[in-house]
Amino acid sequence: MSKYETGLNLIRAKWENASDIEREQILLELKRDGLSIVEVIRALREANVFSLKAAKQYVASSEAWQAEAQHGDDLHVEIIEALREFSVAGQRK
Repeated sequence: MSKYETGLNLIRAKWENASDIEREQILLELKRDGLSIVEVIRALREANVFSLKAAKQYVASSEAWQAEAQHGDDLHVEIIEALREFSVAGQRK
């Protein structure tokens, strides 16, 4: 199982009933496990936790990803690339 799949499973298992503090801890755990900010946004979206826009805003405003979110231009490029990959993967199903 990839680190992305592991992170997605963690979100699916714990996010819904987690407090705000626990959700921040989940984001920190995903970061420690090596997921990129884009992978975390994708996982939140794929788990149907947030819309893409809301997931991006939530992660960018979190303490766990605050420094990375400062690099907004790079983030936008990565998100667009990830969405293209996500879209292509969805078409294969």
